[in-house]
Amino acid sequence: MAKDHDLPEPPNPRADWGNATQRFAHEGLIEHCGFDRSSRPTGEKSAVAVWRGTRAAQAGRAA
Repeated sequence: MAKDHDLPEPPNPRADWGNATQRFAHEGLIEHCGFDRSSRPTGEKSAVAVWRGTRAAQAGRAA
């Protein structure tokens, strides 16, 4: 999402991205669909969660 929308890094990336992800999941906008390896230079190929938009969110019915 950050890459697709050219978003800047938040002040506290670890906490801020986690908080945003939790909120989006709680609101039914995204769902966890697996794991992958980070492609970010600072990620050192660490494991990252992969999320996708829910069908309700894609249809405009979520939140």
